Amino acid sequence: MKEKISNPFLLMSFTYLFIGTLVAVQAALLSFGLIESGASSITWVRIHFITLGIMTQLIFGYIPSYISKSTISVRWDVFLTLNSGFILFFYGRAILDSVLMITGGTLIFTATSLFMFKINSLKSEDKGYSTHMFYVIASIFLLTGIIIGTGIWAGWSEPLGIFNALEAHIHAQNWGFLSLVFAGLLMDLYPKFANKEIANPESINRILILLTMGGFTLVLSPWLGGSFAIPIAVFGMLVFIIGTIMLLQNMIRPMDNIRENIGFMHIIGGYSWIFMPLVFAPFVLLKIPGFNHVEANAPQALVYGWILQILIAILPFILGLLFAPEKAKLGGNKISFITVNLGSIFLWIGIFIIDSSPVLHGIAYSLWFISFIPALRDSYNIFQ
Repeated sequence: MKEKISNPFLLMSFTYLFIGTLVAVQAALLSFGLIESGASSITWVRIHFITLGIMTQLIFGYIPSYISKSTISVRWDVFLTLNSGFILFFYGRAILDSVLMITGGTLIFTATSLFMFKINSLKSEDKGYSTHMFYVIASIFLLTGIIIGTGIWAGWSEPLGIFNALEAHIHAQNWGFLSLVFAGLLMDLYPKFANKEIANPESINRILILLTMGGFTLVLSPWLGGSFAIPIAVFGMLVFIIGTIMLLQNMIRPMDNIRENIGFMHIIGGYSWIFMPLVFAPFVLLKIPGFNHVEANAPQALVYGWILQILIAILPFILGLLFAPEKAKLGGNKISFITVNLGSIFLWIGIFIIDSSPVLHGIAYSLWFISFIPALRDSYNIFQ
């Protein structure tokens, strides 16, 4: 029991997953018109619960011990700084209070900086490749996203020369921070849940370079704006796609009976949705009629189609590795796989059928709520 209590980051990741379940219910009720909310910021609070809440707790709590192959004492100052920052940021974002958001963002920035320096000092020794730089560079993207995001409310976007701060912030979080964190996590976890090595360990550094370059150019494009934005974005998307395909090939090629492994299907299914915004991005950039709603809804599509689906698989597995190795397995089942992907289908249909989008998006959130339940159950069972 002492070991379970000693890592509060991982317990908080479970807590944020539970909160994510509740806010999905709230989103469904809101879409169906059963409750009222005049705050459009609530959508972004929901998104940040998963992108910042669950993911930072997961990597702050799991990665240091994994890379060093030994138990790392919890930095309670980092834990308290990070989560105090979340409370202030989430509440400030909900009520649009710039002081609370800037204060919360500063605390999160401080905790992330300490984490980054810690990771950079550790070494992975048991594999033929090292993934710690995925987490270091991911942290740099997260810090960049924090600077851009808080800058929107602090008024420093213009002095920094940021043309489209909101888009640059989203790209730093998704194509930078989250893509690199997931790549590192999956490469680290693969030998444990597949009982095999990845197909081509020599490609790890190339994947790191491609995803970093893709993420950087996708942040740079909205940052600079102007006539260079589109070619920079197109280049970034192509590089990012190549890196992501290489990542997937490394996992798919050695794997047997993929269809029978629902947890792994969640991972592959999640990555299938990451390509959707990239497919529609040229139409949005060129301002082709009928695609103007994609940009506003793409973050939700990514969070619930890509991020949530992978979390359903890996969060119970990581908790199992740390607290009950005999129970460690990828999370999810057929119901969660069907509902999470159906939810994404309904969300995308709602993007293009504007008149029916509230109902379609309400159905999507209802399905996502159902898909959360197996991950919550699997995570809870670890501690039984």
